[in-house]
Amino acid sequence: MKKGGITCVKTFDKATHNSTDFNKMLDAVVRGRITEKISTNTSLNYSAQFDGYKKELTSFFRMVLDVKGTIKSSNKSLDEIAMTASNNEHERVRNFYRVALPIIQGYYEYCINKSYLDFDDLIAYSIKLLKEHPETKKRYQDQFKYVMVDEFQDVNNQQVVFLKELVNSKSQLFCVGDDWQSIYGFRGSVIDYIVNFKEHFNNPEIIKLNLNYRSTDFIVKASNEVIKKNKFQVPKNVSAVKKGGAKIEVSYAEKEGDTENFIWKKIVKHIDEGIPSEEILVLYRRTAMKTEVEKTLKKAAIHNVQFKTIHGAKGLEAKVVFILGLNSARGGFPDPWMQDKIYHVIKKTAYDTLLEEERRLFYVALTRAKSHLYLMSQKGNVSKFIKEIPKDLLFIKENEVTGLTFEFSTCVNCSSKIEEIYKFCPECGQSLRKEKVVVEKKVLDFNALKAEVKKYL
Repeated sequence: MKKGGITCVKTFDKATHNSTDFNKMLDAVVRGRITEKISTNTSLNYSAQFDGYKKELTSFFRMVLDVKGTIKSSNKSLDEIAMTASNNEHERVRNFYRVALPIIQGYYEYCINKSYLDFDDLIAYSIKLLKEHPETKKRYQDQFKYVMVDEFQDVNNQQVVFLKELVNSKSQLFCVGDDWQSIYGFRGSVIDYIVNFKEHFNNPEIIKLNLNYRSTDFIVKASNEVIKKNKFQVPKNVSAVKKGGAKIEVSYAEKEGDTENFIWKKIVKHIDEGIPSEEILVLYRRTAMKTEVEKTLKKAAIHNVQFKTIHGAKGLEAKVVFILGLNSARGGFPDPWMQDKIYHVIKKTAYDTLLEEERRLFYVALTRAKSHLYLMSQKGNVSKFIKEIPKDLLFIKENEVTGLTFEFSTCVNCSSKIEEIYKFCPECGQSLRKEKVVVEKKVLDFNALKAEVKKYL
């Protein structure tokens, strides 16, 4: 290295055990090779310091915004939240709020100083206006005789308070929503408002829409069976207008790269069939699930409109949909406790409630698909959500089915099957020299299974 004029620095394993010591050592090495005078107090600008952390910062600020909205809908003060967070058992949660709450407080102060209102403020100040000024309230109630609310399954406490202030006994209120698609509990939405609608609004008429015009029969039946496992819901039985179609296919990865290869082959196949790449969606629960798949699929013209979180895909549809990460391990799908503990500081939620929201999220993912649906899992580590889909709705590839294995003896002279009790072949009378034969048959359905069993009994 010296002869070649290339800098070589020796480091030792011991130094890497402590990041502070290691950084000091590297700092000394680097400064020892710089001839110009430098100051250890030299500061980098924001862009230079954080350029490598853009994704992490974006994710952090998105969570800060979600937390801000959830705090407002909860009617809790920042001081209350700070006290609860400081006593949390998880360092990550304590650190998050230590950084996030000053940002939120600064945001509040900035908005007040600039006379700005965000969406949550608009709701809060509208409630204040209607409650404190009866004449204004009457004027708006008289003005809006017909009030329609879309996506009603996602309303929070503040929005419902505002709605009740806006309407009166003469108003016609029309709410549209699907409790099976209520997936924003972590942001403060309250599913009880749609499930128990009759308890919150007087004498309503409930109209159920039971036809699905988007997805094929197998996809609709599967999504029905999965969501019915939830206890807290409005009972419905949705049927598909489009009958037939392809069964749902599950990929059980056995080794690294299996998932990426499976998706790649399916995408190439569908594009060759004439399905445009814009009609293909790859859905994931968490960002970590998509990293390797994304690298592979860039070669197949599948870009970032088409990789979506399931939350971000709500309202979208595609002919071909892949759902990643359907594994039973931590970080898989479902993983209710990963519905982040940061939100539990504001609103504690029971495990069963979190699991039901995870199942609703899976339902949303399933029903994005119009024609072809693929579920990505791991052999021996299969998500309970996949197990909730009836087997007759799944396409089972022959090499993924456990075969039938039969072991018996045959006569080496006439090849007849011989029971263990015989000393001579009952067919040809020859002395027996038994040999073991293993016959393995792979079967695709129960009737074929019965037929194969009979052959060897």
